[in-house]
Amino acid sequence: MIARAIERGVSSADIADALGLQSPSFAGSVCGRHQPEVAEMLKDTPCSMKVFDVLRQMNAVRQIEAADLMIGQHNFTLMFARAIRAATPHSQLVAAKKMTGAAASTPPGQQIARMERELAALQTQVKSVEETYGIDNLHLTVARGYVAKLLANTRITRWLSYHRQEYLGEFQKIAEIDPQPEALDA
Repeated sequence: MIARAIERGVSSADIADALGLQSPSFAGSVCGRHQPEVAEMLKDTPCSMKVFDVLRQMNAVRQIEAADLMIGQHNFTLMFARAIRAATPHSQLVAAKKMTGAAASTPPGQQIARMERELAALQTQVKSVEETYGIDNLHLTVARGYVAKLLANTRITRWLSYHRQEYLGEFQKIAEIDPQPEALDA
């Protein structure tokens, strides 16, 4: 947002005054920390500046991959960004000057390898669910409609209530399922 304001001609001093900051040079430190594509991808998300600091530690391609993964998982937390950074191979990290605190402690190689395997497995599971979601939702909608139509028949409902009370209760629960709003948009 700040970068966009600067692009539109708002001076750094005006922005600093509006935010109550001492130095107007903060705009340069905010801009250029990460790839513009990443900023564009994450502009409408609840992503904190600390997440961008973690992303800045990765090279350009890995930043875009990390942002895509965060969007796909709908997880914009600092912990998730740190986990992605920890799972990033050293060849895709930017050489940092001297990191201190929590950023300085990096997990041992075995932990990184395990996290990379777990992340790859998780990505595979997400892709699998994405591929079958539409078909599964269609099957659920058809089954729900069929059960609702059966329950509309009073003879069937009466027979179920006398002979299979437990089935009737479960069928009624199925018939009351609302279609998910995401499925209606697709």
